[in-house]
Amino acid sequence: MPITRSTLAPFPLGKHEEIWKQPGSQLGFIPRLIHRHAERILSQIPRDLAPGEARFYSFYSPSLIGGVHTVSVSQDISAPPEPYNPDRSRRTTKLDELSQSFIVVAPKFTLPPNAVDSVFPGPGTSAEHTVLPHIVLKDPHLPWMRSPTHIPAGEDDNNTRSQTTWLALLIFSVEELQIPPETIQSVLRQVPPDVKREQSETFALRMRAQDTAKLQDVVNTTGFSAQLNARDATEPTEVILLPGQLFSSLFVDPGTDKTKLNTAGYKYMAHVRQVATDGMAQAGSETDEAMFSVVVSRRTGPIDAEHSSMMIAHLVSLDWDGGDGKESQVRLPIPNDARVAMTSLYSWTYTCLPSLNQSSPLDLLTNLGEHLTVLRAGEVAAPSSQNHDLANANDDEALSAMIAKRQADGYALARCRTVTGEVTASIIRGPLVPNQVARPLREKFVMQSNFGSDLAIFDQDFGLLDQTYSTAWQLGKTLAMADDAFCAALARLRAGGHERGLERAKQEVHVLMGQDGYLRRQKAADGMVDLVRGLNALNTRLHAHGRAATAVVENRWSGDESAKAAMMSEIDLLSQNSPHLASRLGAHTDEAVLGFAMAEAGEDGNEVLYNEYNVATNPDYAYVYSWVLDKAHLANIPAHYLLPDRAFLPQETLRFFYVDANWTDALIDGALSLANHWGATPDKDSPRTAIKKAINERLRTPDDALGGWHVPMPRFGFLMRSQLLVQFPDLAVDVKFSATRTRPVSSEGVGVSPPANTPARQPILVQKRIAPDTMYCLFDAEPPDLRRITFTMPPHQQCFTVGQTLNKSTLSVIFKKLYTTDQRPPDHQPGQNLGRVDFPNDGKTPVFDWQSRTLDPAAFSTYLVARLGRNRESEFSDTMPTSAVSGLQLNNPILQLDVGDVSAQTSGSASPVFQLSTPTADAPAAPPVRARTPLRVASSATRHPGRQRPASPPRDAELLARHRREHPQAALRAPPGFGADTFDRPRYSVGVYAVSSRDRRFIPSDSPVPYVDLVVSIRWFGERPQSYLLPLTRMLVGIPYGDMPPDVDKNPNAKIPLLARTADPPVPAMLRNQRLNVLKRWGSKDEKELKGHVVFELVPRTQPGVQLSMIRDASFRLPRAQITSYAGTRPRFAQVKLFYEFLEMRGKPKVADFSDRAEVQIRAGVDG
Repeated sequence: MPITRSTLAPFPLGKHEEIWKQPGSQLGFIPRLIHRHAERILSQIPRDLAPGEARFYSFYSPSLIGGVHTVSVSQDISAPPEPYNPDRSRRTTKLDELSQSFIVVAPKFTLPPNAVDSVFPGPGTSAEHTVLPHIVLKDPHLPWMRSPTHIPAGEDDNNTRSQTTWLALLIFSVEELQIPPETIQSVLRQVPPDVKREQSETFALRMRAQDTAKLQDVVNTTGFSAQLNARDATEPTEVILLPGQLFSSLFVDPGTDKTKLNTAGYKYMAHVRQVATDGMAQAGSETDEAMFSVVVSRRTGPIDAEHSSMMIAHLVSLDWDGGDGKESQVRLPIPNDARVAMTSLYSWTYTCLPSLNQSSPLDLLTNLGEHLTVLRAGEVAAPSSQNHDLANANDDEALSAMIAKRQADGYALARCRTVTGEVTASIIRGPLVPNQVARPLREKFVMQSNFGSDLAIFDQDFGLLDQTYSTAWQLGKTLAMADDAFCAALARLRAGGHERGLERAKQEVHVLMGQDGYLRRQKAADGMVDLVRGLNALNTRLHAHGRAATAVVENRWSGDESAKAAMMSEIDLLSQNSPHLASRLGAHTDEAVLGFAMAEAGEDGNEVLYNEYNVATNPDYAYVYSWVLDKAHLANIPAHYLLPDRAFLPQETLRFFYVDANWTDALIDGALSLANHWGATPDKDSPRTAIKKAINERLRTPDDALGGWHVPMPRFGFLMRSQLLVQFPDLAVDVKFSATRTRPVSSEGVGVSPPANTPARQPILVQKRIAPDTMYCLFDAEPPDLRRITFTMPPHQQCFTVGQTLNKSTLSVIFKKLYTTDQRPPDHQPGQNLGRVDFPNDGKTPVFDWQSRTLDPAAFSTYLVARLGRNRESEFSDTMPTSAVSGLQLNNPILQLDVGDVSAQTSGSASPVFQLSTPTADAPAAPPVRARTPLRVASSATRHPGRQRPASPPRDAELLARHRREHPQAALRAPPGFGADTFDRPRYSVGVYAVSSRDRRFIPSDSPVPYVDLVVSIRWFGERPQSYLLPLTRMLVGIPYGDMPPDVDKNPNAKIPLLARTADPPVPAMLRNQRLNVLKRWGSKDEKELKGHVVFELVPRTQPGVQLSMIRDASFRLPRAQITSYAGTRPRFAQVKLFYEFLEMRGKPKVADFSDRAEVQIRAGVDG
């Protein structure tokens, strides 16, 4: 397809750039990738590149290239003359020049890990013979990190338009690199014997970098220097041996008499691309823009070959000297039978197709477009019209029609096992279905279960069990159980919602009974008589009915509903299943969980629902909400659940599907069914229902901050399986929606104008590759709202071709129209070109060498610039050839697959807002509650003997006391002050031991291990003192450091250090108690007790501090501690000190005395 917009202009800083646009593309996949788009909308930060745009640079060199650099400094000082000096001349002083040399580290013998983004053709794939292979590197600086050798003097000096790369990509046939075994033995005869004497799968010799200097009988261009490359001496590298004639044809200056090497032409075969990564599964996984460096080969495949042939691509180094001033060993002319050793930094193989083969990316895209259908197991054939036995004709046709209908609905057969152990067959399908599914499945059907098997549906016509939703429920439960954090958050959220709902339900009943709902001490004591009688009656009733002795959960094996009702009517306030509480519990639990679903109030003071972009008031709800939305977007769903049968997605196919909201609902219900401690039946599980209702409230509420849109949920999508994804991993996807999608759904939503180059709403929710050749995308719209899907080859993974046709006699090139201005002529049309030029094989063509199958980059780039500017001075004014212009011309035309009418492949209508199903049955009417006067007991029965009863606390204090544990000791004593005794404060014990030591009673010194990991154990011991609620402000741990005293054996009172004088350990890390941070410093002279100590301060994360009751363990790990050297025979003891500081009741900090001192034993010559 043609380029729709292109602009070419010199970069102000000397970097040639090209901005062009291909038809759109969208975001790649990360879990809940919609977050990035929403955050971009909220930030209002404009993007540098719009989706589908790319910027070209001829080079992107680092500030300093690798190798030796020298910094020289000199200074001339001039000052006015002294007033009393008769010589009125200025005083001058000159400082001698000082020089300092240093080495800039850069890769030379191998690429850094994960440096390669992609290659084309991919390993093991095939390509046409006109293709120029290329490699895409993630580091845009990498091709210019070093300076190549053998370039003309001054070639790159002060050149702000182009720089020569030190990397060159070359392709070879097997015959060009294959070496006889005896030759290998001769070349490696000086290399250590552990180096393999055989070629690798890419016909390279593998060895260490230092071994490259020992190669014999070759012209060595590896350039290893023992002095400068000592850091890389043991790095693995690969070396290829090129024939001398081939080496000369690749690197000899064609403008001379072939007696001079010149690598400057390779500058035109490398450039940098900055691309918008929208819609790219890999490059778009982290950011919206990325920069890549691209190195293109100048060699093609075999010309006019009759059979396919294997080609080997090697990324070779053009830095042939050692960087120490010595020239490389290359001397021309090189004998034809000689071998030249070159460093290969990366290599792979591919297959070059014969010239008559027409398989290409265009053919693959065309094939996908011609075989569009929905996701199901093959094509559904109509029932056969052939003659059958008349007696069975109707049955056969009915069975065929039934099977065809199930296949059309996306079902597949599955093996299952019944509860009694028999193996049988069932039908199943995943969340991706070919047709829309009714929602709900039938009237008043609720996708809420306690065990999942009741969600299976028996197909009466087919005679098999449909286990689609029971399987989804079990999968949701399994995924939830595998996530410890989710299980803990859900349990806390359930417990909090149930506790608050039950408390409010009880309060409502108490109010109806004529009470205020908050029982004071006297009322609670008066009600004890009723409580005891009720408990006794409960026990009697349970034994009379022969039931289990429990008053909380009903006996599920009992079917005597009348007896149950009679019993429960008498114990209205003792069980949550009583009619008085059960009828009110659901509404209050819903209200409580909805309160957890709110976010912190904004600047305007208004409360809003938590939406993942604000701060939640309840972190447990925030985690559960995000987890549920992840699963609604099919995150971490195993692939065999998405595709129950491999026949759903054959090779080279594109399949569309709907997302079954019932399947997603069952999956989420299975996850939320965990931690169910109260609901014996699904409809009585009020916390689960309340959580669903809170999530539903968020899903159906438009978000004004995001333009008034609802939370986007997956409804439609496609699955692609093609070799295109292997060759182009970042195949871009673009979607177009109907006009109704351009404005918010809610008329009350406040519209937000998106930043520059940013769509108003994120079109793609999920874009994920589940296999190298398989990808799926999810959209929040379905036909007819979804109008068009476009697949476009990524700009940084396009293939390069030498021309349109290449044979033994002619090279045909169609030159593209490029511009250096933003203006376009009135008659401009996308896809216009400057015509076709045929270069004949007559020995006079300077741009291509048929014998070596190589393109002359310098001659081709010079010809290209001249051709672009011919009679087009107003459109293309550049006269200097650059790699950006050459890269655009050699770039293969951008291909697209445009699925113009998606609704033609599907049938359906727009779905309502996604909601989780909840029980809709009305709760039973609450029985009437009559006000009553409880029996009273003597007030003296509630008083403590021998102690005056304190005054009744206010209502606020009673409310607070219901949620806090009673502290009788603290209640009987006066609060601590400055006069509090030291022994009443918390006491901590401190200890130090080595992690790796077999005996924790001592610390090893002078062991073979230079550094030791220590654990400083700080634990609370003793009874709880009266000051346990006071806030701790900091702890101080002092560890002595220094040299061991020389007369330590004679002076028993000498201070023994634990750490060496030069010890500088890293900052420690807390082990258990994350309420504290650890800071490291050295004791000052003013600190009498800590002078000569390494001091570790344990500072609370909150202000003013953390209650001492929460600091029962403050242990931390001290890594890489250098123990003081001790060679004596007797063990020595170093003293570790511990202080702590807390705030007293008057708010002033108080430093306690030593909480503890630890005597740490040091032994010499012990291997820990």
